[in-house]
Amino acid sequence: LGRVVDAAAPFWNDSYVVFISDHGEMNMEHRQVWKNAFYEASARVPFIVSGGLVPSSQRGAVVSDFTSLLDVFPTVNAMLGVADPQRPAPGVVLNGVNLLPRVQGVAGAAPSADRAVVAQYHSNLGSTGAFMVRKHQWKYVRFATTNFEIFEAFAPRLFDVENDPNELHDVAAAHADVLADLEATLKAELATGANRASAGGDPEEVDRAAMRLNRDVYAKFFLDAINAAAAARRLERCAANPPSRREDPEFEAPCVVYDPSRRAAGENDVRSLLEAVYQGFDDADMAKVDAWYAAGP
Repeated sequence: LGRVVDAAAPFWNDSYVVFISDHGEMNMEHRQVWKNAFYEASARVPFIVSGGLVPSSQRGAVVSDFTSLLDVFPTVNAMLGVADPQRPAPGVVLNGVNLLPRVQGVAGAAPSADRAVVAQYHSNLGSTGAFMVRKHQWKYVRFATTNFEIFEAFAPRLFDVENDPNELHDVAAAHADVLADLEATLKAELATGANRASAGGDPEEVDRAAMRLNRDVYAKFFLDAINAAAAARRLERCAANPPSRREDPEFEAPCVVYDPSRRAAGENDVRSLLEAVYQGFDDADMAKVDAWYAAGP
């Protein structure tokens, strides 16, 4: 970061520098690694604005207002002089908040004290879809529970982060009113935006949409891409040494491109990849993957 700042020295007085991160790192807090939970170590990230255009009165200021990475886009738009930072193009409405007035110290520019920050997580490293609302001292975490029977027992969690910064005590049972308020906040947020996955903001519908997308990603970047690459390699080998009529009596297409639907032994390169990544991956596991994909969205 220091090298970036040094390189910016010639135009520092006419610059903003924004330092952020896409996620935190659990680093064995709560006996977890990486970013696969909504504990503070994972969900809370830096949002630092520096540069010569930051007023001297604001430099070094520590701001405790809730912000979101969704705020980066409209804030940078404002820094670039976009007339309406939250509507930078026809038909485009950004969900984030323009924080430049706050950076410049404009009176009354702080986000509302009632602001809620919402996040969601859908990953192969998460058991099921997870959603978070951070508002006041509360952190609400709820899970998608209706898409698979095994997840029906995943109850919502509630932490009082101000009084329990290590998030060791789930107080959901004692605050049903807070749970109801934050669930309503979550649904209202999920129902916004042109790309919303649920008109009513239903987290279960959003999770099903994420699973459909996961299936599409698997098809495009695993099944199609990997098998297409394997097909190209086989086609190259075949073209270099094409079979004779005697070797291929029908001789319809001596160098036919591999069909990903064929599952002849040794031709499934997706299987080879999964075997390399997951120790002990076997026929039963591949059958589960095939069944999942065949079931459709």
